[in-house]
Amino acid sequence: MYQAIKTTISRRLKQIEYNKKHNITPKTTKRKIEESLKSEESLKSKDLIPAKEKLELIKKLQKDNYVYKGKLEPPKGELSKNWKTRDQLLFNSTKFGDDTDRALQKEDKTWTYFASDIAYHAHKINRNFDILVNILGSDHAGYIKRITSAVRAISKNKTNLVCKVSQLVKLSKKGEPFKMSKRKGDYITVEDLIKEVGRDSVRFMMLNRSNDVELNL
Repeated sequence: MYQAIKTTISRRLKQIEYNKKHNITPKTTKRKIEESLKSEESLKSKDLIPAKEKLELIKKLQKDNYVYKGKLEPPKGELSKNWKTRDQLLFNSTKFGDDTDRALQKEDKTWTYFASDIAYHAHKINRNFDILVNILGSDHAGYIKRITSAVRAISKNKTNLVCKVSQLVKLSKKGEPFKMSKRKGDYITVEDLIKEVGRDSVRFMMLNRSNDVELNL
């Protein structure tokens, strides 16, 4: 507990220093979960990290021999005849124990999601945080090795990335499985759940289970 409090205070002091340096005044934002989801959809068309910053980062990683031009073999289970081999920018994640190197650019030369994630983590590292925490769904557990490799490369092994995997929630409605999809607009928010079963019931369910155990509702 003492260490957790100490770490929290340390992070807060770093954030205050960063805000002061960049003339940032934090503002409290209160909004419904539904509004947050709508905001998330609107951000899909926007790039949080400018292309110029991504390019500068990739050049730096190239200079440090973590990025190179090469070819990838077809993924396991995919037929070779359906795979187009081409020269592309690759991050050398096998250097850190990953099972394959990872593509940074698509065929049309736009950046992959992984390249954008690398730039996003570099932005956090540049703000002098020595510990980063990612919360991932269980369907993204395979992503951990490549992103931790990138953080090690960018920070020169000075920044520790902790990835916490949360299992998915299985929801039943009227005795039948209810499949949720943000793209289709079919989802139940925590606010909806609280209205349905009450605040205390939701609190009990959350506290009674670890984040790495599936939650059936």
